[in-house]
Amino acid sequence: MADKQFLTLLDLTATEGGDTAIGVVEIIQTFAPEFEMISGRPINGITYEVTRRRDLPGGNSFRKVNEPVLTTASKFEKILGECFHLSRPMQIDEALVTAQQAQYGGTVEDFLSSEVKAQLRKIAINLGRQFYYGKTVDAGGYDGLVDFVDDGVQMCIDAGGTVDGTLSSAWLVVNEPQGVHFTFGGGKGVQAGTWMKQQVQKFLADGKTLGTLPAYVNNLFAWLGLANNAPVTRSNKTDLLSCVRIANLDAATHCLTDSLVADALALFPIGLKPTHLFCTRVQRRKLQQSRTPVYASGTTAITAATPLQFPPTPTESNNVPLTATDSIDDTEDKVTIA
Repeated sequence: MADKQFLTLLDLTATEGGDTAIGVVEIIQTFAPEFEMISGRPINGITYEVTRRRDLPGGNSFRKVNEPVLTTASKFEKILGECFHLSRPMQIDEALVTAQQAQYGGTVEDFLSSEVKAQLRKIAINLGRQFYYGKTVDAGGYDGLVDFVDDGVQMCIDAGGTVDGTLSSAWLVVNEPQGVHFTFGGGKGVQAGTWMKQQVQKFLADGKTLGTLPAYVNNLFAWLGLANNAPVTRSNKTDLLSCVRIANLDAATHCLTDSLVADALALFPIGLKPTHLFCTRVQRRKLQQSRTPVYASGTTAITAATPLQFPPTPTESNNVPLTATDSIDDTEDKVTIA
C-alpha cells in the first residue's frame, strides 16, 4: 500500500471502505488507468488552500564594504482547491432482478453486482477523460491537464499535425504534492451504500400520472478533485512545472517519438523529473515503429531465417514510465502553440 498521505484511489478505498467499494474502484482502473497510476492525498473537508511561492527573493548576494544592498523577499500567492461530488444513483426494477434469477440462477447480490459494473463503465471512462480535458467532459467536475498548461512554448511541444479532428496528445506528468495529484474529500475514497428495496415513483405512459414500482436502489459517491500546485502560466524554464503537453500528434507523419519526449523533458527544471508519460494506444504503436529494429538472437547477418525483430512494445521513453490509455482522444483539434 502507498504512503497514507499520498496514495491512489484504490489504496484509500481499501483502507476506508468495504469490499463492494474496492471492487468498484478496480473496475474504474480497467477503463481509466489514471486512477491506478496517479496518487493523491486525503483532505479534511472538501476544499483546501495552498500558499504558493511565486517568485524567489531578488537582489545581490554579496555586499561591498560601506555599501548597502537591497532588502528583498519572496512573492507568494494563495490558491483555493476544491473537490467535486461524484454521485451515481442506481435503480433496478425488482421484476428485472427476479427474471434474471429465474432465467440464469444465482443470487440477487450477483445480479446487482453485475449491474454496478455495467453502469460504471461509461462514467469511469468519463472520469478518466476528465483528467485530461477537464470541464469540457463534465462541467460539474474538476479541471483537467488542459487547464494546467497555457499552450505556450514553455509548457507545450508541437508535434506538427494540422488536421482538426485527427490529432492527439501525449502528457508528461509530475505526480507529487507540489505537482499534479488527486484530492480525496473527507479523507475517504469511493463509497457505495447498501442495496435496498423500496417503492419508486415513476410516470405512467401518459407522462402525467404518477405510479409506483418496487426497485432495488443504491448510490455510489465520492468527493474527488485534481490538484495542481504549479503555476498554469510560465515565462521561463526555472518556474515550477507540473505537466507538459506534446500536442498535434497524428497517426501519419507527426507521431510520438523519443525525440519529442526528450524535447518535452528539456522544459522541466533540473532536478524535476516527470513520473508518468500518458498517450493513446495508437501513439504507443507509433513510438514502437519509430525505434530501430534489432537483430534476431544475437546474429550478425540478416537472412530469411534470422530477420530483423521489431522493437518491443514501449514501456518507457527517456526513462519516463509510459502508460497507454483510452482516456485521451485521437480526434483532437489543432492546438496553436505560441
